[in-house]
Amino acid sequence: MRKLLATLMVFLIIATPVLAANSFDMDVGSLPNDWKYSFKRVGENLLLAFTFSDQGKAKLHYLYGLRRIAEAEEMANLDDFDDIEQLIERYEYRMEKVQEYVETVKETDPEVIELAKKVYGATQIQEQVLQKLRQRVPEEAQRGIDTALQTTSRVREKIRIKSGASKAITSEDYCGNGSCDVAEDYPEFSETCET
Repeated sequence: MRKLLATLMVFLIIATPVLAANSFDMDVGSLPNDWKYSFKRVGENLLLAFTFSDQGKAKLHYLYGLRRIAEAEEMANLDDFDDIEQLIERYEYRMEKVQEYVETVKETDPEVIELAKKVYGATQIQEQVLQKLRQRVPEEAQRGIDTALQTTSRVREKIRIKSGASKAITSEDYCGNGSCDVAEDYPEFSETCET
């Protein structure tokens, strides 16, 4: 089993070259306009299939949701709007999966509460990226982004309740004295902290 997972990880690394020109400063790897993209998606789905804990699956769904937004942003940067709607739909699907997980677990599980808090804060950042992206895409793609914004808002509210967050999380909540607390667990958000 470990050999299979190690092989899968090597496959993912090979299938996802480094690109990082998005708001999350995330290495999204290949994009939908690249022949390697289908290999990346297969690798993601295999990793998800071989992840047996619900929390592990939720974290992967969350990561893949972030990746889809970053890919959409990268595609917009390339003025290639053909696949953006589909990427946004995939983002919505992943966020709904995270929401399902958070809703089904015990209120008192500290790991779940911590994940919920991270997702809650991240959804605010995702919403900002979606709003910026909406301004750049053709009208037909804007409808999909509007739906994604509604999904993000709904997920954030349900997760807010689960995490016990009482207010919107701001960069000040993440960034104390110039350091970004969230950067340790999710370095793709380190750029959101003001320097």
